[in-house]
Amino acid sequence: MTLSDSINENISQNKVLIHEAAKKDGKLLSPIDLSLGITKPLYLDRLKWMNLGTLPRIMKMTNTGGTVVISAQWPSSPPYLVSGPLNDSYVFSQIHFHWGAGEHDGSEHS
Repeated sequence: MTLSDSINENISQNKVLIHEAAKKDGKLLSPIDLSLGITKPLYLDRLKWMNLGTLPRIMKMTNTGGTVVISAQWPSSPPYLVSGPLNDSYVFSQIHFHWGAGEHDGSEHS
């Protein structure tokens, strides 16, 4: 087996690990204590943003006082992610942020 074959096999195995972990979504909720002492690097293809330079036709920002949601409509194909651990393309839909009055308020990860 060549070095290139070995790297490609590692990338394929790492994709499987990520997809298996994703199936646990909703069962093992955050926050998750990630200990660097027991983690190992995963070698994957790079994530690629496609159509990232396309400007939106319309943008909407909603502020609830604790969350901001930003969404957009594009004149043609919207931005999307491909490659990396992804088997499909994922279209940008919206981004949101949470905050609170204090340093530890507002985040579901506090």
